[in-house]
Amino acid sequence: AERERWKNQFKSPTGKYVIDFINMEELRMGVAYYELTINDYNFGTRFVPHSVWSADSRFFAVCRYVDNWRLIVPDPHTELVIIDMENQVMRTFQAEDASGFLIPVMINNNTVWCEQTHFSLEGKTEKPITIDFSNFQNWVAFATLPSDYSPNQDNS
Repeated sequence: AERERWKNQFKSPTGKYVIDFINMEELRMGVAYYELTINDYNFGTRFVPHSVWSADSRFFAVCRYVDNWRLIVPDPHTELVIIDMENQVMRTFQAEDASGFLIPVMINNNTVWCEQTHFSLEGKTEKPITIDFSNFQNWVAFATLPSDYSPNQDNS
C-alpha cells in the first residue's frame, strides 16, 4: 500500500535503530508528510523525511511542519526536531524565519548543520544554519510527549 512505501527504509549508522516514515497524506501542491517511528517509539505525524543521524547513532535530527503547517502560503513553516536516543529525550528548534524547509545535513558532537531551503517561482534558495544544541534546555522525555509536541522555544 502507498502508506507503507517508506517503511523500514532507513537504519541508524550503527544499525541499532530502524526508522519508519509512514506516508500519511499530501498537502496542496504534492508536499507529503509522514508519521515517524524509531524502533518502538512513535513521534507522531507532520514529519518530512529530511533527516540525519550522528555517526554513533545517539542523535537524530529531522524536519517537521509546525502547528500551522496547513495554513502557510507560499512556503511551509518547519522546525528541526533533535532526538537524543541515548537519553530518550527530544527538543525542537525553529529558525528566526521559520518559513521553508529546515533540512539537517550533518550532526557532529552537539552541533547540527542545516540548510534552510525556500522554493519560489524564481527558484530554490538555501541558507546554511549551524545549531549548537549542547546548552539547550527543556528537553522532553519520549514517554511524556503529547502527539502534537512543539513548545515555544527560546532557540538558545
